Amino acid sequence: MPRLHYLVLLMVMIVEFFTPVVNAESFSGFECSVFYFFNGIVVYESGVNDTLVLETPQNITLIGGFNQTVTPILAYNLDFNSSTNYYYFNVSEGSSYTGFFIVRVEVCGRSMEDALNTLRIGLIDPRINPFGNNSIPEEIKRDYIGQVNRRVEEVVIPAYEDWLRSHYGLSTSDLSTLGLVSTSAYFVYGVYFTYDPSATPRSIDEVVDSRRGDCDDLTRVLASMLYHYNIPAVQASGYLYVKGLNITIPIEKAKYTFLNNGPHAFLYAYIPGYGWLSTDFLAGSMLVYPFIFESYTTIIEVPREEVEEFLELHRKLNATQVFAVFNEEEYKSLFSGEALLEKALSFLYSKAGYITTTTTTTPIETRTTQPVETPTTNTPPEYTTNTPTLTTRLPKFKFSTTLMVALGFIILLVIVLLLMHWRYTSFKSQP
Repeated sequence: MPRLHYLVLLMVMIVEFFTPVVNAESFSGFECSVFYFFNGIVVYESGVNDTLVLETPQNITLIGGFNQTVTPILAYNLDFNSSTNYYYFNVSEGSSYTGFFIVRVEVCGRSMEDALNTLRIGLIDPRINPFGNNSIPEEIKRDYIGQVNRRVEEVVIPAYEDWLRSHYGLSTSDLSTLGLVSTSAYFVYGVYFTYDPSATPRSIDEVVDSRRGDCDDLTRVLASMLYHYNIPAVQASGYLYVKGLNITIPIEKAKYTFLNNGPHAFLYAYIPGYGWLSTDFLAGSMLVYPFIFESYTTIIEVPREEVEEFLELHRKLNATQVFAVFNEEEYKSLFSGEALLEKALSFLYSKAGYITTTTTTTPIETRTTQPVETPTTNTPPEYTTNTPTLTTRLPKFKFSTTLMVALGFIILLVIVLLLMHWRYTSFKSQP
């Protein structure tokens, strides 16, 4: 199923990019989606004494981009930290543990059809500015332009500008902000780098030198490129909703199961006169598929010690964590009616492969300290939380094996280059 979804997504985006442009002025629509997010963990045996955090969708807003409201439904055997807005639990060495929470998530953002159409306009003719001669507000520049990586400036920027001249016959000074964003994203995700999934993040220097990376790695490179050109951008992290997409990822002694979703990161760029635009050529977040947000940030470097701590924890924690996302109909079919707690525990145990010795489960303790229901409207530009020790730094989104990903990109590039050759020939012949 993951392989099929990945290749289908590539083909859908190809069709969308190269269909005729119709009504390029109608970009004001917003749309909302409602989901139910389940996050549960079964610890079979802990090798640590620690306080651990469950990844929690946030009440979060990026003004001009999206707004997400989280409403609690049920929490079992967890506490909630109201200062960090994360659920957490305690484990001791040699012990076992079970806990979960369910929240309702409403995500509102730009019409995905309009957003994809906008990205396509900038790719087909990067000189076009459909939103008027607007400038980027100074407060947006101040808050959402981060540091530029030196290797990106030395290696990736010159390669991109050479590619731009050879394929479009243009320099960056000829481009609109939309054109610069669209072509930079296409260059990073589809031309210069090879998609290579990994359970742990790489440094930007590693990504640039190897020309390989996953969604998180490539998004941080793209952010650095846009910062070089003084374009505001943020990396968004969370969960891509794709119905029927089921992924299991083992890391050391731990295992992660994702149902109807996958962990993912992508980049929002600020377009003057429009607002925040998804540039996700890899998975179509907020372009083709809805997204549940956990955070966004302008910080692009990953401390190496954080990666080592992540791996060390997973060597000592024998556990299965289950992430599931449901639409309204799916949620009601599984959890409607009475005995929600028993149904949710049964669901967690079945997906974790945990066999109980009785037909019913009576919880020892249930805590329902939960998030506030008022959206956060002024999320700091570098959105971070001082949480207890993380349960996970989530593995990146793996739609398929490396081989299938490579095959998918080969298919994509062959078709796109053929179509773009025709487009560019026509484009260059214009006065």
